[in-house]
Amino acid sequence: MRKHLVLGGFCVVLLLAPCLAFAGGGGGIEYVTNPGPDILGSLLPAGSPLLRMPTGTVQAVSGFGYGVTYDGWKIGGFGTFFTTGAPLSLDVPTLGTVTRVIGGFGGIISGGQGRLGPLLFSVNLRLGAGGMGVGYLWYPAGMSPIPVGGGTFALFGSVDAEVGLITFPAMAISAYAGVNGILALGYAIVPVAVPTMGVRITWGSF
Repeated sequence: MRKHLVLGGFCVVLLLAPCLAFAGGGGGIEYVTNPGPDILGSLLPAGSPLLRMPTGTVQAVSGFGYGVTYDGWKIGGFGTFFTTGAPLSLDVPTLGTVTRVIGGFGGIISGGQGRLGPLLFSVNLRLGAGGMGVGYLWYPAGMSPIPVGGGTFALFGSVDAEVGLITFPAMAISAYAGVNGILALGYAIVPVAVPTMGVRITWGSF
């Protein structure tokens, strides 16, 4: 009996350890879009692996939550819905000309967060998986292009740098910039990388 109590107490300590190391955290919503060549200019030269799309072509809304340990380590989760708000004309060798993409991803958040007065500084890494629908033009031999579509499983990853201002004791508004990457694994293995920028509103303990 005593051995069971000791073992049970040890398990409880292991489960409480992350909570005891918890220093803060929060959750909120965000809006993200893509800066195009009109904003990035020479940062997107010809042949760049980043997609050269007009600003605002991609739009996404996310919800997220995370905790921060005493040493500034951030960990949490997110869910994202995205769509192309404007018709695309993206040529993909294995697929054709992509005209529309819509989908969603969920996954984990990792990174670091620090504070200097009312300012928050973060570097965030997100990894996840989900699905998306793709509309594209198929070019059969000797025929006019045919609009078709399909769905595919995909992996998602992003990295960004974030600067925020604590406007109220439990609320922060921040801006960030980074890169989002998607790897479609359905009927075609298609890697895509897009520069991104956005705004986050976070409620929590900072």
